[in-house]
Amino acid sequence: MERLVRPVSVLALLFLIAGPAAIAEEVKTPCDELTLGPVEDPTAYQAFRRLRKTTPATSEYQRARIDYLIERTRESSVEFIRNGVTHTSQQAAAHMRYKYARYRSDAPTAEAFIVSIASRSRKTGRSYLVKIGTETCELRVVLFNELGLLDRLLEEQRERTDSQLIS
Repeated sequence: MERLVRPVSVLALLFLIAGPAAIAEEVKTPCDELTLGPVEDPTAYQAFRRLRKTTPATSEYQRARIDYLIERTRESSVEFIRNGVTHTSQQAAAHMRYKYARYRSDAPTAEAFIVSIASRSRKTGRSYLVKIGTETCELRVVLFNELGLLDRLLEEQRERTDSQLIS
């Protein structure tokens, strides 16, 4: 009786040789570092100024984080691709604001906003894309990068304020 040989996927082979930890290791892509652009002065954004006055872990704080993402989208100069059609940053921000107003209950946090509202079409299920320079990335990845940048900027502002109070 002949034995059938089945091809083994690279991931399965990696799992057999190196164990599950090797699969869990993330593969970096150029999109993992991209944001909507540099932030010269974060206080130029109304939502950032609100965040500095708001207590973390409140719904008001989460709303300000979402508003910041929408403001950054509106002010960016990148192209947004929704269901295969290219849109301006102003159009993308208006669409995000519309979807947020309509499906707000699905997004109690900025992270939930990105996942359930801002990064994919509810009708087609297709991910929204953004073209930054020569890279085309999922909008979800870029917005999470933006959120990380926002949190770092807020921390820097807090540290500066704290050091000014101490001196």
